[in-house]
Amino acid sequence: MTRRFPHAEAEVLELGKTLADGLAANTDLFPAPSASAEAINESLAECQSALDAVVAANKAGEGEASNTVTVSL
Repeated sequence: MTRRFPHAEAEVLELGKTLADGLAANTDLFPAPSASAEAINESLAECQSALDAVVAANKAGEGEASNTVTVSL
């Protein structure tokens, strides 16, 4: 069985949450990850906010959100 990286925004965010939870739960295996679970969760929250803004803008008939969000880990 081949697993593929998700393409839908919600699935990508869910995968990120799973990653952050795994890092937080296994500090003995990942004592110093390049991005902490907290940093990943903060970035995921920013992404979710941006996604919510786009959905709201589309529902309001604006077509596109005027903001661009860049997230770095």
